[in-house]
Amino acid sequence: LDNPWIDIENRYSPNDVVKAKVVRFRQEGVMVELEEGVEGFLHRDEISWTKRIKNPKLFFKDGDIVEISIKSIRMFFTKLLNPLFLFGIISRSLL
Repeated sequence: LDNPWIDIENRYSPNDVVKAKVVRFRQEGVMVELEEGVEGFLHRDEISWTKRIKNPKLFFKDGDIVEISIKSIRMFFTKLLNPLFLFGIISRSLL
């Protein structure tokens, strides 16, 4: 299987607006998938500009499609050795 993170900066850049799928919940936010093997983190403080979100499960459902703005691509590695995107939400859309 090819590594989807190779040349990631050629496909995505900060300030790009993209659609992503909500795939997992964490207390501090949600993990979203941009494409197979490429996930990023949307912190709960970035979910709404007008509301304080304490529990992301009350705002999203598993499988929701959201439109997000890429804040940065951080090339630090998790326990699974995958870099993470960090996002800010633009709009919530259920497709």
